[in-house]
Amino acid sequence: EICSRDWSSDVCSSDLWAWDKVPETMAVLGGGVIGCEFASAYGRYGSKVTILEMADQICPTEDHETAAELTKALKKQNCDVLTSTKTKSITAKGNKVEVVIEGESSPRVFDKVLLSVGRAPNVENIGLEKVGVKLDERGFIAVDLKTYQTSVAGIYAVGDVIPTPQLAHTGSAEALYAVDIIAGKKRHPINYLTNPAAIYTYPEISSIGHTENALKKAGRAYKTAKFPFTANAKARIDDIADGFVKIIIDPKYGEVLGVHIVNTKASEMIAEFALGNNLEMTIEELAHSIHPHPTVSEVIKEAAHAVMGHPINM
Repeated sequence: EICSRDWSSDVCSSDLWAWDKVPETMAVLGGGVIGCEFASAYGRYGSKVTILEMADQICPTEDHETAAELTKALKKQNCDVLTSTKTKSITAKGNKVEVVIEGESSPRVFDKVLLSVGRAPNVENIGLEKVGVKLDERGFIAVDLKTYQTSVAGIYAVGDVIPTPQLAHTGSAEALYAVDIIAGKKRHPINYLTNPAAIYTYPEISSIGHTENALKKAGRAYKTAKFPFTANAKARIDDIADGFVKIIIDPKYGEVLGVHIVNTKASEMIAEFALGNNLEMTIEELAHSIHPHPTVSEVIKEAAHAVMGHPINM
């Protein structure tokens, strides 16, 4: 069976939780956020999962080191991870699905296949063309990011229908902002570099700001360091010592350019950086903020000291 909006418009990723039994084998086409989340879940349920990703890493928008750490974790969860892999065809045959991979002479056979190559904005048949609301070249509603007003005065759009991160907390923040603008209040535009992302695999991944590869590509100077959760007593006590906190800073001014966390508590811990980056926190201010002991959050302070060149407990 194939789960895809292309082959069956009434089936989507949410319906995977309604299966009456766990498939023995499952292919996930697309190793992005949703693909990895379902792979992690079904791998732990007992499925033999194969992730097929065209890019050279899973979760291509994430930092390369967090993607590598997640790959290691998924392999422990009954998942094969194939990157730089192109799928040529998918064919349903009876109660099985044949997947042909470029470079392989015979198809691979699975009980289930999840096509997870991204989501499209749901903007069709809602009357946009009748009122003159324009779409961009990718089919999203075009808006002014200082107001979230569309091409038609008095009509605003936020969330997954506009070309910003397709995250629930992002859409909520945009909605609150747009309502303030409509009410005549003045606000600074949302800085999407301070918008945190979270991936609910096991362990979780969370991030904010730039990746190391993006900074390299831009030719921007940076400094980076990681602190592992294995060096934190509370994480070991709670049996959540996998992963690390990675901080990237501007070496001249100490500006925090990016943060990448791999851990069961990653989505909880990234909020400290969202606040700090909105307040233009420096790495010294973060390192000198007192964190309670013993807590898992101490890893944040430790990572800050590490990127400054003087780790405390490592």
